[in-house]
Formats: sequence, C-alpha cells, structure tokens
Amino acid sequence: AKTFEVVLFGKLPNPEQFPRGDWLSKVEALVEAGWDLMGDFPFEKYVFLFLFNDINGGYGLEHLNSTTIAINHRTVKSGQVTWLESVTSHEFFHLWNVKRIRPEVLGPFDYSRDVRTRDLWWMEGITSYYTDILLLRSGLRDEDWFWKAQAGVILAVLNSPGYGKVSPERSSWTIWDPNPGEHISYYDQGQALGLLLDIEIRKDTGNQRSLD
Repeated sequence: AKTFEVVLFGKLPNPEQFPRGDWLSKVEALVEAGWDLMGDFPFEKYVFLFLFNDINGGYGLEHLNSTTIAINHRTVKSGQVTWLESVTSHEFFHLWNVKRIRPEVLGPFDYSRDVRTRDLWWMEGITSYYTDILLLRSGLRDEDWFWKAQAGVILAVLNSPGYGKVSPERSSWTIWDPNPGEHISYYDQGQALGLLLDIEIRKDTGNQRSLD
C-alpha cells in the first residue's frame, strides 16, 4: 500500500469556501487515473503541498516524491479551483516524466550554471498533454473540454512568432536565450506533438496501442 498526504497551509480558505472532502475526492481521482495509466507508484509516500498565499496567479514545482503548489488564496476563496485541478494533475504526472524518465542533465542539477537540454518539449509538453488526459480520465473534465483544449494548444502553436522557424528541440535548448521575435512555447509544441503522436500510434495499430 502506498501513502498519500494532502497538506494545506498558508491563508487557508474556510470549509465552505474550499470543502476539504470534495478536494480530496478530486485528488484521489487524479491519483487513480495516474495508476491506471502507469501501473505503478515508484514511492512509498507522496505528499501534495498546497500553499495559499498572496502570489499573483500560482505555480507548481515537482519533487521526487511530492509537489509544492501555490495559488492566490483569494482565487480559491472565490470558488475558482479549475487551475488548481490542472496544475495538480500536471505536477503529479511529473513524478514519472521528469523525476524518473529524464535527460541525464536534469538531475542531480548543477546549480552553478545554466542547464540545457533539447528535451524540454517532451518533459513539459508531453506532461501537459497527460495533464489533460488525467483530467479527462479522472472525470474532472469531459471529452468536449478535452478536444477544445487540444485545439487551443494547436492554435497557440500556429499563432506563435516562432512557428515554422524554431523546432521543439531548439525552443527547449534556447530557454536561457529569449528572442521575442521567434518565441514559441515548448510546452505547447510538446503538447501538440503528444496529441499527434498518440493519434498516429493509434491509427497505425488499429487503436491497439497509444502514446500511453
């Protein structure tokens, strides 16, 4: 048996603003979708750390056996948890893709210099694709939402200044060298490629195999 802990701290919403039982059910649904996908949890205990503070927007950071996710407390207190669901799905999938499956340079880190890899499109973009897959398979989103979300990502790629100029590997490598005139997100490139790879594998195998 594996242990999961959900920790809430900071400027906490009250139970009416953020029902604890409802949130635990959502986290559990994402965890179970991850299990169904990967078939194994490579840890004994995993901890979700949710910080409610005065941050503008929010952020998530993956660790080996945990994640830290921060969000503005007013956002949650107003009943808006859609982003929190999404980032929870994203950071949880990172426990496999980035923390276990990763380029050699991404751990242990050399914090004395810029760390470069051509694979961020896979590390972050494919994780973003499976963020949406887990949201769909957990029941937190429906198929209509899923396809609209993928279409939105493809449009973001097509409308980027770097579309047709900067490859996914190049956008991954040059993250430390911003060029607004040729910007394109390796998150979006990777997610779009994840969808296309998934479709291609399914087509070539009569839907017997997938990117899973």
